Amino acid sequence: MSKWIRDIYNSKDPFSVRIFQVIAFCGVLASFAGCITNTISGLSVAVTLATLFAGAVVVGLMFYVKKTGRIKLASCILVLVLNCLVLPITFYTGGGVRSGMSAWFVLGSFVVFLLIHGKTFWVMLIISFASMSITYIYAYYHPEAVIPLKNEWVSYEDIIFSIFFVTIIIGLIVRFQNRVYEDEQ
Repeated sequence: MSKWIRDIYNSKDPFSVRIFQVIAFCGVLASFAGCITNTISGLSVAVTLATLFAGAVVVGLMFYVKKTGRIKLASCILVLVLNCLVLPITFYTGGGVRSGMSAWFVLGSFVVFLLIHGKTFWVMLIISFASMSITYIYAYYHPEAVIPLKNEWVSYEDIIFSIFFVTIIIGLIVRFQNRVYEDEQ
């Protein structure tokens, strides 16, 4: 893992491509970790499938960006798939507000701030916030749409796992950015 991060760090690619690669790599790690935790916690197959789908999309986008350099399109696809598809599906199939999904929605919003710029930033941020709001409001008025977790312990376990991994992912991204910034100074 550290060799891969060093290769990105030392790459001659533009900074935007490198930060996309780091974010994507962290997303793939989160996807694999999520699948393991989903299985241990006994979450539904739909949660694991959504998690695997997200990981596959991220891997595809990593290669697309590396090959084409089209960071804006890839970033928009990543944000839309993550914030408007994967997170809502995972929310409904993985415990709703009694799970760690709130942390993942924060990460989804954070990705918008990191990857998107200009007018597109505002469009993607509004879409992301609207998707999150609709997800929560619909679950409030239709609690039957949310598949509950097995028990309270699984709920706490999922919240702890989510906070842990979201914090690690945000920390890795910020450290990478800081290191590049310091080197450029």
